[in-house]
Amino acid sequence: MPFQDHFFETKDYSAVIEAKSAQVLGVYQSEFYHGTPAITKNCFGRGTAYYLAARTSHDFFKHFYGQLASELNLTEDAIAKPNPEVSIQGRTNAERDYYFIMNFSEQEQQLTLVRNVVDLETNQAVPLQLLLAPYEVRVVYVAKK
Repeated sequence: MPFQDHFFETKDYSAVIEAKSAQVLGVYQSEFYHGTPAITKNCFGRGTAYYLAARTSHDFFKHFYGQLASELNLTEDAIAKPNPEVSIQGRTNAERDYYFIMNFSEQEQQLTLVRNVVDLETNQAVPLQLLLAPYEVRVVYVAKK
């Protein structure tokens, strides 16, 4: 599947979709769905939605979301070095930034934290070298000043 002068493989599934009002950003290059949309963008009001019609590999996500973050001028508020098997999602309120650290693999995962965080359940500092059990979820926070 080509996307912005790069080619990416799809795997597991590739949905056949029809773009009516959306802008087509990438199309399939092979098999019976050749030429049909694989990635679309649709703007409505002040919002923008992207639809990825196929499962891709991490190289596509790194390219796609990296460029999107750059276009939106998003600042990186990372608490850890990237690990493709671990998802970190953030939420915030007036007092704290919360992070949900989730190991989505069947193996233990080592995660190197780059910020000091506190475990929400124990209220103890979390070591900068964090070992997550298979499918383990940790909720941590950083207090705002």
